Amino acid sequence: MEFDLSDEAPIQARVARAVDELGGMDGLLNVDANVSDANLGRDLDLLEMDLGV
Repeated sequence: MEFDLSDEAPIQARVARAVDELGGMDGLLNVDANVSDANLGRDLDLLEMDLGV
C-alpha cells in the first residue's frame, strides 16, 4: 500500500476503514521512511551523527 503521509485525507480514510471493518482501534504505530533514490545509502553510523540537533 502506497500513499503520501503528508496528505491527511488518505490517512483518515484508512483509519475509518479499520474502525469500520475491525470494530475499533486500540493503538496506532506510525513507522515511516524515506526510501527515495535520493535518500537511500545516506544512513550514518550512530557515532558519526551530529547530536547537536
